[in-house]
Amino acid sequence: MAKEIITTIKIRGVYFYEGKDLLQSKSINIGNKVLLRHDFKNPYDSNAIEVILSKNKAKLGDLPKEIAAKYVNLINNDFIKSAQI
Repeated sequence: MAKEIITTIKIRGVYFYEGKDLLQSKSINIGNKVLLRHDFKNPYDSNAIEVILSKNKAKLGDLPKEIAAKYVNLINNDFIKSAQI
């Protein structure tokens, strides 16, 4: 049985990706699904996790480095597949 975990995590880098425009246009709503994906190519953080808006595949930003390190193995092993805003 799947377990639901409720936590609040601030997304970093929103102003460097599509997140900025989506926030300004109010295209992001509470309840929107997001995908959490390990960004293997990130030169600054080998554990980087991208936050992608499911409905249009826009990158919103990344999980903070200290949080990504805790979740990267869970995401890579499909224990965490998605999240909600």
